[in-house]
Amino acid sequence: MKTNESLELDLRDRIRWSHTRALPVLVVISTIIGGCVIGSPPGTSAGPTQGADLIYNVCLEMHAGSVGVQMLPVVCRVIADDCKQNPGGDGCTAKLRALDEKMKPRGTSMLFTAAHAGRTDIVKTMLGTGSDPNAPVATSWTPLLIAAAEGHESVVAALLEAGAAPNVKNQLGRTALMFASSKGFTTIVKNLLARGADPSVAPTDEQGWTALMVAASTGQVETVQALLSGGADVTSRDKNGDTALALADAQGHATVARALREHARGR
Repeated sequence: MKTNESLELDLRDRIRWSHTRALPVLVVISTIIGGCVIGSPPGTSAGPTQGADLIYNVCLEMHAGSVGVQMLPVVCRVIADDCKQNPGGDGCTAKLRALDEKMKPRGTSMLFTAAHAGRTDIVKTMLGTGSDPNAPVATSWTPLLIAAAEGHESVVAALLEAGAAPNVKNQLGRTALMFASSKGFTTIVKNLLARGADPSVAPTDEQGWTALMVAASTGQVETVQALLSGGADVTSRDKNGDTALALADAQGHATVARALREHARGR
């Protein structure tokens, strides 16, 4: 549908731009289907070895040209192994902060890169060093937006705990709640709602779908129920005059439509 295509373009364009011009080469763009990123399963994160590889690849990208070609892999492996062996240690923290300083002129950050990759340990380390959870990268995306879009539950939780704004928007006015709702990341949706995310916010694009409309159109029953419990307005209409119920009916999502009708009758 048109709105899903719009969401897809939003994610593809924003994240691809940051990937090709700002992010380290390790951050590979996930396949995008139906308006939301499909990456790691919700709540999962890579193990320590993968975390070390993340740091290694970021190091290679950030130090390219400043360290001899033959020595660069050696230097980066030492940095990565230090963080693998003692991720919370002062040595690792100092190295991550140094990499972060090199990333900022490129319009990105270690916090954003770790949030994108689902690396909760690195996210917490960067937050502990004072990284701003609300600092956007050059594309206007914040760590919370990308973590919610990728379905990284523990990263979202860590960012919210550190003060990430739950209603932050990207350039099209889309929120973390909208992205999480579009793929049925219900745990993230509930966490965002508990932290004050507004389920009635509409984006500034040509459709104006709220989180409830996005979830209804993609048949996310549990997410729809969570949004309704969180105060989502079942009577809201998009820019075409359609409600979440109309969108669910149009897509043949009978269970979602039933839940919306029952909620409307109980109002």
